[in-house]
Amino acid sequence: MLMAEHELSKRVTTTYQWSPVLKKAAQGLRYWTLRLQQSSNKPVSVNRLERFRQEGSIPNDEHSLYRKKDIKAAQTNAYQHLKALQAQHHQLRDNYLEELAEAIILDRSPHLEDERQAHILAERTSKQVKQLISR
Repeated sequence: MLMAEHELSKRVTTTYQWSPVLKKAAQGLRYWTLRLQQSSNKPVSVNRLERFRQEGSIPNDEHSLYRKKDIKAAQTNAYQHLKALQAQHHQLRDNYLEELAEAIILDRSPHLEDERQAHILAERTSKQVKQLISR
């Protein structure tokens, strides 16, 4: 029973506010961790590895690293990058919500893209951000 609870436990952390940039960095770290396991001859799912590579936006030239030392260096860089982004998770979340709110507003009212309507766009965007937060 405990094993089943462990398998079904919550996998999302609430320590850091979610943003696409933070998710991308986490997936990149997961990718390099799996590559390190693969280089140690441990079984790793190729589909899972490819999914993490795509979600982490790892270029194909970096994917072709074969030496364990290079993979470990890439994992260390990914970890440091993730920690730097986690330190600014509030700002990343605010930027994401602002961009999302502006996209929603411009989808509803494309005429607000004009510079003369910038003050109305800013006002509606702030209202939309508050609505997104309250969901």
